[in-house]
Amino acid sequence: MTKNRIPLLGAVFLMATSAVGPGFLTQTAVFTEQLAASFAFVILVSIILDIGAQLNIWQIITAHRQRA
Repeated sequence: MTKNRIPLLGAVFLMATSAVGPGFLTQTAVFTEQLAASFAFVILVSIILDIGAQLNIWQIITAHRQRA
């Protein structure tokens, strides 16, 4: 593993775990039970937008060879 990949892997791990917590999981379960398909669609759109935003940010960071 190269020296430049270690900070990148740390940033990826922090991004992946930063939004998940007990409150998030509880609210997701409650809303999924109450709203079913309409809430599932909102989750899907949110995931797609999040992936797009993260890819854009990482593209800018890597293009400028900056540390996240």
